[in-house]
Amino acid sequence: MIFLHKPYIKKKDKKARLIFDLEINNEKKSVWYEVEEEYEKYLCDDRVDPILVGMLSYAMRNGHDIKSDSYATDEILYQIQETLIPVLSQHAKSLKNINVDIKPKKPIQSAGKVGTGCSGGVDSLYAITRHINYSNPDFNIDYLCINNVGSFNECYEEAGIDKVRKERIKKSKQLAKDINIPLIVTDSNFYQEIPQNHLLTCTYSSVFAILCLEKLWGKYYYGSVGLDYTHFHIQDNDSSPASHYDLLSLDCFSYNGLKIYSDGGGINRFDKLKKIYQTNLYKKYVHVCTAREYNCGKCPKCRRELLSLYLLNVNLDDYKNVFDVKYFKDHLEEYFQWIYDDHIYYLYHNGHSTNENVYNKLLERPEFQEFLAKQPLNAEPKTREELEKDVDWLYAELENIKRSRVYRLTNKVYKTKLYNNLKKVRVKRQQKKNEEQMFEKMIKDYAEEANIPLNELKKDIKQCKKKFNISVEDYIDFDFDKLNDTQRSTYLTNGYMENFVKKFNDAKDLQKFKNKVEFDTIFKDYIKRDFCSTKDLTLKQLQKFIQDKDKIVYKPLDLALGEGFTIFDCHNDIKAIYKEIKEKRDGIIEDYIVQHPDLEKISPSVNTLRIVIFNTGKECKILTACLRMGVNKMVDNFCAGGIAAGIDLKTGKINTTAIDKKKHRYKEHPVSKVKLVGFKIPYWKESIDLVKKCYNLIPTVRYIGFDVAITKDGPIIVEGNASLPDYMIMQSVSEEKRGLKPELDKILEKYSK
Repeated sequence: MIFLHKPYIKKKDKKARLIFDLEINNEKKSVWYEVEEEYEKYLCDDRVDPILVGMLSYAMRNGHDIKSDSYATDEILYQIQETLIPVLSQHAKSLKNINVDIKPKKPIQSAGKVGTGCSGGVDSLYAITRHINYSNPDFNIDYLCINNVGSFNECYEEAGIDKVRKERIKKSKQLAKDINIPLIVTDSNFYQEIPQNHLLTCTYSSVFAILCLEKLWGKYYYGSVGLDYTHFHIQDNDSSPASHYDLLSLDCFSYNGLKIYSDGGGINRFDKLKKIYQTNLYKKYVHVCTAREYNCGKCPKCRRELLSLYLLNVNLDDYKNVFDVKYFKDHLEEYFQWIYDDHIYYLYHNGHSTNENVYNKLLERPEFQEFLAKQPLNAEPKTREELEKDVDWLYAELENIKRSRVYRLTNKVYKTKLYNNLKKVRVKRQQKKNEEQMFEKMIKDYAEEANIPLNELKKDIKQCKKKFNISVEDYIDFDFDKLNDTQRSTYLTNGYMENFVKKFNDAKDLQKFKNKVEFDTIFKDYIKRDFCSTKDLTLKQLQKFIQDKDKIVYKPLDLALGEGFTIFDCHNDIKAIYKEIKEKRDGIIEDYIVQHPDLEKISPSVNTLRIVIFNTGKECKILTACLRMGVNKMVDNFCAGGIAAGIDLKTGKINTTAIDKKKHRYKEHPVSKVKLVGFKIPYWKESIDLVKKCYNLIPTVRYIGFDVAITKDGPIIVEGNASLPDYMIMQSVSEEKRGLKPELDKILEKYSK
């Protein structure tokens, strides 16, 4: 459930901030949108139109109904309820048909001004150029806007988001001054508070910004993001860019008094460029780059733009102030290779390429034909062994192009298992590439944080991988740069743990721990609460299940780290609860755990013990334990923002300060301020006894991390973790700069025979 409160305005430092307080499943958030104080009178503070639109895709993806104690414009509300939600949810796997419960209100009387964005891209400059001196003056632009609702955050992390934004604002101000049209510079925390894939939700976040100044606009031109109307579709819209159905969504977000136009969709981006490439605005201010504050020439958009100018037969030196034309001229074949690879890739993934107009025009050029003659597509069929080496181009060609020689090749050679093998190879390659990029960023960030030269850090990580079988995450999590080799040798690492678990935990039976329904069934005598699968759940079964209960919880079967965890109040409408549960992925519902009052004082989340055990075959050996605590969330997961502290196995008292994922230390809980060191865990002996009673229910899985909750009546099992029980938390809580490897080495030596 998402609840939207009535917006309000706060002023500070000559800025006016429109604030939307909201709750997502009782988690409070505050989204704001800021303008110069002269525009305060235009801020939409009497209805929730902006945040309703901004949150709509998020709500549908997560299956949250939307309620409010404020109002929404009646036409927007009607079009969202009766058209947009039903249509989108009908044609997408992950978008739910949610309910919006907000009181309608008549449209406001706005100032009737005309606006558009000012990003410096082709779509933006095309809209501006067309509407400076339009034949009907009612459609001329009165204001330009530069907003901050996602695109900066999505693209410019490497270059520096603030750095790029400041430079773009500076250029936009110069552009606005040149054409004598006021520029409204806005700011917002929308993207940070409601993180979403910008490409899939850009229309919603952009309209959020437009509607925040709802009292100003009569018309607003929203750029078509490079796709012309021939690409309009609503099939699989949950995984396609939001721009594919702008014609529908923007119409639903408009009303009598404010029309938001999908501008420029009548022609493709190349044809837009033909309309504006000779203008001074383009030559001075074009910025298409998705990597830097200037046009880098290397990112996909820069490459496409340079190739487009090349096709227009312009004097490229006329554009040397905005592009590195010398590099382009000297490396033309590199750009040909890029668009060829890009074209093949997107044909495979989307059925079309956003660059297909440029690609098709290049096909008319003899120099591009000469380049294509060198590509594998035009080579004679070789042996299967030779062709297997070039997986990427071949798989895409076989799946999508199916023409001329490649099509014949498909029929001649590939009616074998090779095609399926190619799929697996491509998936593994992409996963490896994604991991490499992620690790590269982690190493770079850590080098900056620890003030270590990057090359020196990479060299040390490489040596540690060989010597201690660590992962990049291990090195960073355990601050290996601050340890000597003797200390390093005591730490459990990813490689060590994978081998350990493989030796002692039967892979076939690990599923019994991963599947929450199967786990609860096996451990039913020790979880001490009711549970039920949601897969074939009926309304009647749910009514029986919640009878005499105050709350229940839902957990998805296939997610971890507290993701998808939902609490339901059993006193609410049973049909609404049933509807929300059935719209979620298959999962389990359980009794809500009411924890012991002493633990409730620390945090209202259910704070659980993680007790790691080893089954010797004759007895249960307790290896280590910690207390996990939530921080401003209803889950205590360490990777979801929680903290953890070590426990003395003999006394049951917390014997370390707490630590979070970012390695901050806490002597007391950061919210409740309860002192942690020395805190006595209630029912500690009973918790150990409970684990010892159930450790052997799946004897083929010998190394387990049990999560135990403490109620006023004693301990209960919450779940078990056996794939790779969190060795990182167990070692991070220690303040002795010593790991747990010696203890597990003893187990290996004694029990691995």
